[in-house]
Amino acid sequence: MKVSTVIYRERPRVCLEAAGRLVDVLAVRKAVVEKAPGHALADFRPGPDFVDNFLNTPDAPGFLARVEEVVQGAFARNEAERLGPAVIAPGDCTYEPPVRRGPLYFGAIQNSPLFWRQRPLARIDLGFIAGFARARGAISGHMGRVHIPGYTTSFRCAAELGVVMAKTARNLTEAEAMDHVFGYTCVNDMIGNCWRGFAADRHPSGRPTRFELLVNSYYGRCTQGFGPVGPHIVTKEEVPDPYNLLMYTRKNGEVWDRSFSNSMLVGIERCLALLSSFVTLPAGAVVHMGSMGRDGIVLAEDQPLGPDDHVEIEIERVGRLKTFFTDHRF
Repeated sequence: MKVSTVIYRERPRVCLEAAGRLVDVLAVRKAVVEKAPGHALADFRPGPDFVDNFLNTPDAPGFLARVEEVVQGAFARNEAERLGPAVIAPGDCTYEPPVRRGPLYFGAIQNSPLFWRQRPLARIDLGFIAGFARARGAISGHMGRVHIPGYTTSFRCAAELGVVMAKTARNLTEAEAMDHVFGYTCVNDMIGNCWRGFAADRHPSGRPTRFELLVNSYYGRCTQGFGPVGPHIVTKEEVPDPYNLLMYTRKNGEVWDRSFSNSMLVGIERCLALLSSFVTLPAGAVVHMGSMGRDGIVLAEDQPLGPDDHVEIEIERVGRLKTFFTDHRF
């Protein structure tokens, strides 16, 4: 099952993907219940924030599974027209992040062998996960256009696997962690490099500490729109092994980086257990697991980006996330 959130006719809608089209799940519920008031879909009561965070409504995964059965049956019988206005062509809408108002976006860092090979004197600690919480204003959707501020120098884009929480979790064990996962999505971990120079210029020796660099990387990642997510969430049942996925970062269709999800040093189960030991992970939270290959492809400060230039993140079995740019540096 693939779940996305889109804007269609000026309204946000939670949709399933079927036969190359999007199907508004609440519109399906309305159409079915009007014809059959006793249908199982009538038992579901969407919460007031359903379109902003559908996973915050109890039994949302079960409801979506029942809607999927109805939709698949209608398409199999060539009766899609009976779903009426629930069916949307992808070209008629704009994509939002799959969880439109996600309660938490946490990004792991320093979680691949390549990072540590480049720092042979550093000590790897697998009992800890380094990372950051991304500001909500930094989150953007598939096919969106990110504005690159004039003060930005170069910036990076990196393919990362996003893990989406199905239900609220606290103090998870590693054995329990996957029971709390709804599915997976693509994350483009963008970061502006100008803040590294900002830290260096203001340090007496010109060599900022690791802590200072981590603080400034937060600013680089929390620039408006610098956290594209999507285009959808693929439920975990469709990704039987999240550690066996090829990941690609492309610029204008050309592969600039290829990596493998099995490169994670701290895996999903341990990451969720560690995080939930000191903070509640709400339903709808997205935890992205870090760059598995290069630490992002670099888009240079002396190379202007035109309106058609784009970066695409692809994760096998999960999807393709495309981002365009408006470059204010020139």
